[in-house]
Amino acid sequence: MTNPVTERRARAALASLALALLALHAPLAAWLLQVWSEEHPGDVALSLVTPLVVAGLLYLRRADVLRLLRAPAQPLATHLPLALLAAAAAAAALALDATPATALTLPLAAYALAAAWGGHPRAAPLLPPLAMLAFLLPTTHPRLASASHDLQIASAEAATRILRALRFPSARYGTTIVTEDALNNVSEACSGMNTLTALLLFTLVLAFLLRLQPAQTLASVAFMLPLALATNGARIAFISWLHWQHGYDIAMGDLHNLSAYALFALAYATLFAFMRHLTFITNTAQPTSAPPSHPARPDHA
Repeated sequence: MTNPVTERRARAALASLALALLALHAPLAAWLLQVWSEEHPGDVALSLVTPLVVAGLLYLRRADVLRLLRAPAQPLATHLPLALLAAAAAAAALALDATPATALTLPLAAYALAAAWGGHPRAAPLLPPLAMLAFLLPTTHPRLASASHDLQIASAEAATRILRALRFPSARYGTTIVTEDALNNVSEACSGMNTLTALLLFTLVLAFLLRLQPAQTLASVAFMLPLALATNGARIAFISWLHWQHGYDIAMGDLHNLSAYALFALAYATLFAFMRHLTFITNTAQPTSAPPSHPARPDHA
């Protein structure tokens, strides 16, 4: 887009859209300030530090940010649909009186504006930190309680299947695992929500640092989801086995936390290896430039 008049009109239209998206997300900012002031800092720590993490990662890629800002104006017809989709999602969340849900539309809105400003190729490297804006929604929000309960059941089922695969007698009743006369109830604290959140954040940060493509980042997230469930299920299965074989006090003693650290470290290492392998595939798939050919020199007698 080289016509100055056309470029000014495109920038003006984009500025209007940006103001509309800011207005739609203003109630979210007010709600977050209220939550941060009323809740215990430890309960909303991830939500509190999210803006700092996003700002820090964008600073690390400040060259990409400047390249995006200095890009020529893009044809709005190409990128406007995504921005309108983000605006419609935020408007729907507000219409349903679900202000916290607008936190989930914020990454889409931020990326849509970035792509509309400088194009998808320039905006793609900034996708992981922009996706982290979803972490502004505190995990303690009541709307996430149902998701936590679903994770409790899924983790209990995974643990039961692991115990059965190892030929240990076990059954699941709701969130309670029965191993003969030993009962292990999977509490909300052991639902796996913290594991899932931590691994998702780790995935996005690592995708950013490794410069993964958007498709590779999505593949990493898809790999992380069953990994988080399997990790938490294995931990619960181990605790249930300890309770059955050695009693409640041993199961809830030092091994309770040590097993969590060991399995979570293994999950992080597995995820890192998977994502590192993706970069290896990308590097090997790129054609290497052939060495320059030199003209044959005539032989001298």
